[in-house]
Amino acid sequence: MKKKFLKMISVVCVFTMFATCVYAAPKGPNMDQPQANEAVTTFTRSNPETMTATAIVEELYHNMGSTELVRCAKDNAALLTGEKAVVDDSGYMFIGTYQDSSVMNDVAYPLGTSLQAIGVRSDGKYDALLAYTDYPTAEKAEANKAALNLLYNTAWDLKEATDSMNDRETVSYIANWIHSNLTYKSGLEGQPATCLSNKTADCDGYAALFHVFATFCDIPTMEVVGTWRGGAHGWNRVYIDDAWLNVDAIANRTLFTAEEAAASQYVETPFMFDNLENAKKSGHVIQ
Repeated sequence: MKKKFLKMISVVCVFTMFATCVYAAPKGPNMDQPQANEAVTTFTRSNPETMTATAIVEELYHNMGSTELVRCAKDNAALLTGEKAVVDDSGYMFIGTYQDSSVMNDVAYPLGTSLQAIGVRSDGKYDALLAYTDYPTAEKAEANKAALNLLYNTAWDLKEATDSMNDRETVSYIANWIHSNLTYKSGLEGQPATCLSNKTADCDGYAALFHVFATFCDIPTMEVVGTWRGGAHGWNRVYIDDAWLNVDAIANRTLFTAEEAAASQYVETPFMFDNLENAKKSGHVIQ
């Protein structure tokens, strides 16, 4: 994931990539297993045209596990559909202030086309901002709501299609659906609803869409960033049969082990998580 860090409250400006596990689990990608959600929420399919943007995200993201990520996603959706007033902050549209670095995930921003700006504050919180190129004019707000409606309907279509499948079959079905229905284009941002609506995505968008759809289908999922064959890349990891296995929707490759990933030249770069944790303590992002 590409994110711009603003110089805000002793913060150094850099560009970077980052992802962390957010499916009701401890921070970091190397934990043994996800923690079970304390309460199970049951939803029935609705007509998204009658739902608010916030309600759509709340339903689609109910399995994400991270309260702050879900709150950021709802704020992003409300802002870009006109349900939330635009507030200026340092020449950006203010999305919100959040408690943890889960807001670095692409799924935290379902809508938009521009680079998010993340301010790591000296008090350890994160300010999320968005460029005015995504300002929600009436036309853009309508298009953004339509994109959310499509994300909602597609998620439910996939959930219904995989209802009788086991977890392995579900993962393969979702990855194949994304691989078959999106066209890869380098340099795009990873906002999943916008990528789905445009039918084009960079690796960030593929990974974010898989994250949304898989968690909605009750598969513990995380986004992973690093390199593949030497180039920057993003993919996913899912928890199945007591193990974390890799999924790459761009390559339509599913359920391969860490050893198989290494043999195929997938290299994860989790160092950014440690850097952000240090930034919370020091008030500086470390390049």
